[in-house]
Amino acid sequence: MTEEDLLDYVSDMEKNWKAQLEQTLPKTDSEWLKVFPEARKIIPEKIKEWETQAEIFRLQIKPAVQLVEEKSAEEDQWFWRGVVKYSTFFFPVTDLAIANRHIKRLKWLSKRGKKKVKWHTDLQTVRNQNIIAIARSYGLKLLKSGRNYKALCPFHNEKTASFTIYPPSRFYCFGCNEKGSVIDLVMKMENCTFKEAVKKLQSI
Repeated sequence: MTEEDLLDYVSDMEKNWKAQLEQTLPKTDSEWLKVFPEARKIIPEKIKEWETQAEIFRLQIKPAVQLVEEKSAEEDQWFWRGVVKYSTFFFPVTDLAIANRHIKRLKWLSKRGKKKVKWHTDLQTVRNQNIIAIARSYGLKLLKSGRNYKALCPFHNEKTASFTIYPPSRFYCFGCNEKGSVIDLVMKMENCTFKEAVKKLQSI
């Protein structure tokens, strides 16, 4: 292998490595937050920083707007305001637009994070629902068996109770092998989706 061949080989390896890296790296802000969730804590601070910068840019733009109001005819002011607002050569306007984009993006990330946290909190609350009370609400006649409860399985016909509830929130049927959490029980009884079952449990 000549030196030139070696350089080509190394160059190809580098290109392949970069291509693989681009495929594996997060593509969006949300994906990056999944990799570095601790970054979510500094979002409010970054929003304040950009809001401070935005206010500085507004103060820099204000004299130009005042000049338009003072020097131009009233019927022409809409035009000159547009010149100030959309001018790419008046840097404070461009900087303000950039700052506003950052503020909007960060607020969206912050709001999305709060919704996600609320969903996880609600989900945990639902999972802790008393499965015994839920089962009885569907008409299951539960009989205490040691620490657990038994009933005729609601998912298949049987004469001997094989449906067993394990407090606080699990069930298993030794007849048909159906099993799961209180959410699974509602999903099967109501023939609904996971989210629909969660909503039903939240309303109880």
